[in-house]
Amino acid sequence: MKTHDPRKLQTRDSGQAMIEFVIALVAIMAVCAGMLQLGSLTKTQTDVLFEARRDAARNMFSPALPAGDPEYIRFWENGPDGKPLTADDTTTRASGSEFASKVVGRAVADPSHWPVIEEAPDDAFLSLQGNAMPAREFGLIGARKSRSVDLLPAVQHLLYAADSLDVEAKVWMTWTRGMY
Repeated sequence: MKTHDPRKLQTRDSGQAMIEFVIALVAIMAVCAGMLQLGSLTKTQTDVLFEARRDAARNMFSPALPAGDPEYIRFWENGPDGKPLTADDTTTRASGSEFASKVVGRAVADPSHWPVIEEAPDDAFLSLQGNAMPAREFGLIGARKSRSVDLLPAVQHLLYAADSLDVEAKVWMTWTRGMY
């Protein structure tokens, strides 16, 4: 009959406990690093959003609507990650005249149903008909800000293999047509 040496059992148990302790320590470190990084990203997102809102607010009081027309999207295609509305997606651009014909033009069943401008001079929707830059009629002022956030070394090694993440904010406000 074999007998077990109690000293060998104790050594094996303490070795297993040490491995379990190291695994738990790495997991706790990953959670703590992730929480610190999340706090940093949240603060940066708030700062970037505030800066974009500030810039849009400054522009909304300008006496003239800034030049240019916003970007029109005809089609949106998911990128390699398969997730919609992520940075790797691609878009097919459209023009303001396409928007006017395909969206505004279909607002009435028959084009002869459009009211005459003289009969409805204050009809805001009527000003979109045939307009090559219809989005300008909505009077939206946009601002975009972005900033890069360096990732903590623990986050880089344990959670996300990148040096930094880009945080971006886009804000749209209504142009006040120079009113204060």
